[in-house]
Amino acid sequence: MTYQLGFRIDGDLVSGCIGGWEQHNQGRTIEELCEQILSVIPGLEDRQSQTKWTVKLTWFHSTVCGELEQDATEERLMRYTRGYIMQLIGGILFPDASDSRVHIRWLPLLEVLDACGWLSWGSVVLAWLYRQMCRATEHRQMCQNNTQYLLTQLLNVRP
Repeated sequence: MTYQLGFRIDGDLVSGCIGGWEQHNQGRTIEELCEQILSVIPGLEDRQSQTKWTVKLTWFHSTVCGELEQDATEERLMRYTRGYIMQLIGGILFPDASDSRVHIRWLPLLEVLDACGWLSWGSVVLAWLYRQMCRATEHRQMCQNNTQYLLTQLLNVRP
């Protein structure tokens, strides 16, 4: 992962929690976190359901990222960067079964962008890839397209 994609494998642990969200996010609800970090909250039509917080990648593209102005403020650049990273997370690194959504659980990791570079993203990408490969061996399951992309990238590594 470090060689092929440039991700750290020796950084700080990447972890998150879905159950007890407020307990692990300084008492903030998911809506409050989205408002604080992205300045916008995904509507019900942009989420998988009222209780599931997997958000459409197209929502991040059109609402958070959109067109970046030439004279954008630093705050706007940070929102754009977080939205772009969420698209990468959901579209390539950790795709869901539909390949069109990303879980909001990754957003707190992007709150302090300077700290993102110190996280062990390579380890978590490998763990996710192994998990998807195990799922693909189950009866009637297919390997997700983006998981296949990561696997072929790893197989093309030459020492």
